[in-house]
Amino acid sequence: MDYETMNRTKKTILILSAFLLMAFTAAQADVIVLQTTPIGSNTVDWSSIGLPVGTQLHAFVGFSADGDTATVSVANPISNKGEIIQQSTNWNGNFMPGEYGIWTRNNGPLTVSFGNSYNFIGAFFEQNVFGPFTASLSVYTGSTLLGTVTLAGNSQPSPGTAIFIGALDKTGPNITKVIFSETAGASQKDFAIATMYLGVPSRARWFCWGPACWAWLVSLAAARTGNRIIHFASSYKGRHERRPLCGIFRSARAEIPRDSQAATPSSS
Repeated sequence: MDYETMNRTKKTILILSAFLLMAFTAAQADVIVLQTTPIGSNTVDWSSIGLPVGTQLHAFVGFSADGDTATVSVANPISNKGEIIQQSTNWNGNFMPGEYGIWTRNNGPLTVSFGNSYNFIGAFFEQNVFGPFTASLSVYTGSTLLGTVTLAGNSQPSPGTAIFIGALDKTGPNITKVIFSETAGASQKDFAIATMYLGVPSRARWFCWGPACWAWLVSLAAARTGNRIIHFASSYKGRHERRPLCGIFRSARAEIPRDSQAATPSSS
């Protein structure tokens, strides 16, 4: 291959690489999109933390309606504290009357991580200082940034008028962590979020209701393993209800001495 041919080949490769990079960037730009209204009914009500209004900690753990964890924390160091708020109690802004939230106490940004991954995350947002602001929501899968959306708002003492900022991942349930912040406003580290909404999770939680399902699982396990059923049926406690969760734990026959006179284990 002569010099001229090699030069043409290099130019062609560079042009193709630039084209592919632009196409990839354009595609990625549409993956994470702004959502300004809630989706679904899987909410994180911050009253699920179970601590009194006004409690100040660096991090809190709340629970979604379907039982997932939502761990929220203000910016480091750990000496920085956030606060549990309630509209019309210790917060007089534009959240719904009685609605719970988490206030950064001027220690933003605010990070929330989840047990599952989701295709959508969002929350109601308000700056502590009255006036215009721009909220920002960055979404991650692990430590990898997927994208960022922004939304302008106006903080006022008008309950029920808070903006909702959310991010939708068009490719599927990849979001495991989000960071709320501000890009414009009078006090960009001083804000609060209220009720959060979580979209479609990465995996379905399998629940089994009723004696018929339990009996089927017991018979299936016994038929396949020949093992003694030593415990059957536990429970899962979600935010609003207590639901039966089928669970089977077994002990191999080899683990039980042949001369054992142990009574037949009871169900619990």
